[in-house]
Amino acid sequence: MAGFVLSMYRECKIGVLLIALLAMPAFSSYYQLTIDNLEGDVFVRHGVEEEWVEAEAGAILRPEDSIKTGENSRAILRLNDDTIYRIPPEVIVDGADFRSMNREELLMRLAAEDMLSVPERMDDDRPVPRTTVLHGSPRARVDEDTGEVDLTMAQFRINGARFLIDQDYRGAAVLKIRETLRLYPDGDYRINAMMIAGESLESMELYEEAARYYRTVLDEDVDANTRIKAEARLEIIKERKEH
Repeated sequence: MAGFVLSMYRECKIGVLLIALLAMPAFSSYYQLTIDNLEGDVFVRHGVEEEWVEAEAGAILRPEDSIKTGENSRAILRLNDDTIYRIPPEVIVDGADFRSMNREELLMRLAAEDMLSVPERMDDDRPVPRTTVLHGSPRARVDEDTGEVDLTMAQFRINGARFLIDQDYRGAAVLKIRETLRLYPDGDYRINAMMIAGESLESMELYEEAARYYRTVLDEDVDANTRIKAEARLEIIKERKEH
């Protein structure tokens, strides 16, 4: 019974978050990305579909779609206002990534991600794996031979986050990193990804959220340079919050 009540409570909170997110400004009908040109192995994934298909020049990349570039491959995306985005090799980004968001929207979306990251529990307190898949959210791929999770896509997504930061879409980059950490909770990529997220949040003056990432890094078995850097960032955040 306790497990049922907890589950209902969680679903209600998720419902409230979804309502709040829906109330935020949506993509304008003017917002449209076109695959202007491509070179090498470039693929797209439409909506909630898991299959990647070969991309075609001239095709529309909708907000719920994703694009992936392979090794030595590139793509050029064009926005309605003729803004050009040159996607480098080994990157995954979504159509929805190419816009700015304010701090309030980012915090709301991070809260939704936190909800998805915490497993539900049965009456005997055993975790129940969540099966929720957001529109356009991928599932982690498992290698059929080794049974291990393929982290190639995780690294491609983090590369995508770096690209978004270069375009000054820091909120979208943080969300991509957060979702990637949820989908791929293990792997050496995690430490660097959390440092990138922390630095992006700092630049948006979301200091407490940034500190959460740095503290998590310090809880890991990291090298001395990374530990020094994370501790230094926490000290800077402390000084900024005091002034």
